[in-house]
Amino acid sequence: MKRIITIGVVVLVILAILFTLIKNKKTLDSKNVVTDRSAVPVAVTLIQVAQQAITEQINIPATLIAQEEASIVVSSSGRIVSLSFKLGSVVRKGQVIGHLDVDELKLKLQSAEVSIAKLTKDLERNKILVEGNATNAKTVQDSQFDLDSKRLEADQLRKQISNGVIQAPISGIISEKQKEAGEYVGNNEMIGKVVNTNSLKARVYVSENNVFKLKNGQRATITTEVFPTETFNGIISFISPQGDDNHNYLVELAVDNNKSSRLKAGMYAMINFNESGTSTALQIPKSALVDGIKNPYVYVADGNKAVEKKIIIGREWGNKVEVISGLQEGDQIIMSGQINIVNGSTIKAIASN
Repeated sequence: MKRIITIGVVVLVILAILFTLIKNKKTLDSKNVVTDRSAVPVAVTLIQVAQQAITEQINIPATLIAQEEASIVVSSSGRIVSLSFKLGSVVRKGQVIGHLDVDELKLKLQSAEVSIAKLTKDLERNKILVEGNATNAKTVQDSQFDLDSKRLEADQLRKQISNGVIQAPISGIISEKQKEAGEYVGNNEMIGKVVNTNSLKARVYVSENNVFKLKNGQRATITTEVFPTETFNGIISFISPQGDDNHNYLVELAVDNNKSSRLKAGMYAMINFNESGTSTALQIPKSALVDGIKNPYVYVADGNKAVEKKIIIGREWGNKVEVISGLQEGDQIIMSGQINIVNGSTIKAIASN
C-alpha cells in the first residue's frame, strides 16, 4: 500500500511540472507574436526630383615641361679644346659654345690643298701633251681622277673641321653639362642639354566624358601653388585621337611664359579648361540613395506607399548625383526614414520640398 501511495505522489509531481512548463510556454509564445505594423505609416521626408543647373569646371593637375629641349651633340670625335658655357648659361640658337681640337685636320687640309694645286698643273700639262700627241688620253684621265679624289678629300677635311665647332641647337638655358674642356668625345656624343622655358607645355589626361568638350586652339587658365594669386594662359595644341586603357585621352597645352619667365619646367600646376556650363541635369541628393552609389536605388512615394526604384547614376557634384535613368522629373523620393521601410511600406510624409 505504501508503495502505491509513493508512486501516486511521484505521478502527481510530474503532472504538476508538466502543467507548469506548458503554462510558461504559452506565456512566452504570446510575447513572441509579431505585431502586424504594416498598416502603421512610417514617417518620412520627401524631396521632388528636378532638373537643376550645373556648373562644369574641368580642373586637372599637371606638371609643366619644356616645349623645346635639345641635346648638345658633337658631330665629330676629338679632344675638347674649349667650352664657353656652364649650367644656367643662356644661349642662342647657332651660338658657338665650344671647339674640338682640329689642328691635325687643318694640317691635312693644307697638305691636300698643296696636292690639289700640283695635280691641277699636272692635268693642264697632260692636256697640252695629248694635243701634241706626246701622251695618250689615259694619262689625262688618270690626272683628272687623282685631282677629283684629292678635292673630295679636302672637302671631307673641311667638313670635319667645321664639325669641330660646337653650336647651341636651340635658344634656351643650359640644364645639363656632361663634359669639360680637355676631355675626349666620340662622334655623336652628347655633352650637354638646352631647355627653352620661354614656351612651356603641359600634358594632362582627360576623361572621355570631358574630352569631347575640348578642341584645338581652346584657351585654358593655369594656376600654380608657387604663385597662388597669379594666372597664366595656355592653349590646347593637341588632343589624342586614341584613349588609354582607362578611357583617358592625352591633351597637350602650349603655356605662354614669355612675359615673366617665372614658370619653370617641372612645376606642379592646375589646368582649368574654363568649361562652365549653363546646362541642367536631373539631380538628387546622395543621402536619398538607400544602399550608396555602388547599388543605387531609392524609394519613391506612390500615394501612401513606398516603391523601390532602381536607378542609373552619372556625374557627381558635391552632395548631389546625376540620375541618368530610373526617375522622372517631379517624382517624390524619400529623403529620410528609409531604414524603417521596405518596398510597399505605408508611409506618411512629414515634410516635402
